[in-house]
Amino acid sequence: MSEATTALRLFALEDPILAGQLGDRIRPMNLAQLDVMPCATYETISSVPDEALDGDMEHTTDRVQFDVYANDADVARATARRLRAIMLDAYGILPTDVTPQPPVVVITGVSTASGLRDYPPESPVDGGDRWRYRSSFDLLVSFNP
Repeated sequence: MSEATTALRLFALEDPILAGQLGDRIRPMNLAQLDVMPCATYETISSVPDEALDGDMEHTTDRVQFDVYANDADVARATARRLRAIMLDAYGILPTDVTPQPPVVVITGVSTASGLRDYPPESPVDGGDRWRYRSSFDLLVSFNP
């Protein structure tokens, strides 16, 4: 994951409503086995560095996909809408939690790459009767690493 996605995760968790809904359950790429719903994942789909004739511009645009999972379709959609709205407000210098020395990332813009997508529910695989619903969206994140 890029520094931008880790910075966006921390930025989202600053929202008290979203932090109350998701806690620390915004994870890169995969859910943890025992994650309680709702929860979310994110992953960088593509990363395009900006270049000029004299080389790297030290500016990149990532396409990032966010997936929100819940046991109820309305909760998945509402949480995804809230997460998307917060992410679209990200701008400026954001800290990251990359170790050993946390760098900062300068977010120069966040824009919509796709609207909200709702997927058919996934049937239970653990012998239970809880279905899992997913809402997804993509954002274009421009940043200086």
